[in-house]
Order: sequence, then C-alpha cells, then structure tokens
Amino acid sequence: MPSTRKLTARAAAVGLVSGAALMSAAPAAVAAPPVRTVLQVDDIGPATKSSERCGFDILLRTQGTIRFTYFYDRSGVMTRSLVTYPSLTYTFSNAATGEAVTSNSPDPEHYTWNAEGSFTMVVTGLIMHWVVPGQGVLGADAGRLVVTVAADGTVVEEENGHHEPRFPALCEILAG
Repeated sequence: MPSTRKLTARAAAVGLVSGAALMSAAPAAVAAPPVRTVLQVDDIGPATKSSERCGFDILLRTQGTIRFTYFYDRSGVMTRSLVTYPSLTYTFSNAATGEAVTSNSPDPEHYTWNAEGSFTMVVTGLIMHWVVPGQGVLGADAGRLVVTVAADGTVVEEENGHHEPRFPALCEILAG
C-alpha cells in the first residue's frame, strides 16, 4: 500500500498536469467576453407608421435606458446580441390635440447574426400595452415575435406569436 506522502505527491502531480492541460486548451475553446453598452435616450419625433394607420399626426417620445450585450466567438466574430429595455417608455401623442398614452416596453430582443450578413431577431414578452385610467388595458402587444432578415435587409420571414394589432386601440385612445 502506498504511503500517504506518495498519494499526496501523485495527486499533486495529476492536478498540475491536468491544470496545465486545461489552461493550454482553454484559449482555443473560450469565446471572447461579451461587450456591454448602455444608452440613455430621450427622443421625440413623428410616428410615421402610427400616423398612417390612424389618419392623423402622431408624435412618439422614447425615454429611458437601452442595454446592449454583444457576444463574440473565439475568432472575434459577433454571433449574437441581446438588447434589453429595463426602463424604456414610449409616449404616443396626438399632435393636434395633445391626447397621449404611455407604455413601458421591457421586452428583450435576441439577435442571432449569421456569417453571410443575415440575422434573426426574437422578441419575447411585453412589447407595449396601453392602460387608460378608468378603462383598463385597451391594447397590448405581447408574446413571441420572430423576424428573419436577409443580408440585403429584406424581411424573409415574420412569425407573430400572441400579438394583438396595436393600432386600433392606439388610434381610439389618441382620437379622444
């Protein structure tokens, strides 16, 4: 039976060799650390799509924090990213009357970036909802939304999970 000293020495030697092997293999197998960016926004401008759907001019104010996280493979190529909106709000206003409604938008956006330049975006959770005092929730956009975009910018596929059309409710609220 080997002595305790020999077992300890053998265990230490195995540990050193294993550790050295793992350390020498690690750089080739480990991706670059993610890059994180935080952006504070407070912007107002025309809500063109909403204005077209509602038939009157609508302004959109976007306020809050947007967080970006970019993930890279071991050769430094971005493979995916995550965009979150922990405190972002959208305020839609009827430009003529000032009638307005605000929605939080905490939905995360998960992007997968492909080598040829196409990407897929998956949005999950609450995108927008409008709550009017005394009337409750009049419109919501929530669930899972998947959009695939070709390298030339063409939307190839859009899968709309549990989303309600938001424009009828928004138009009704802002028309006053």
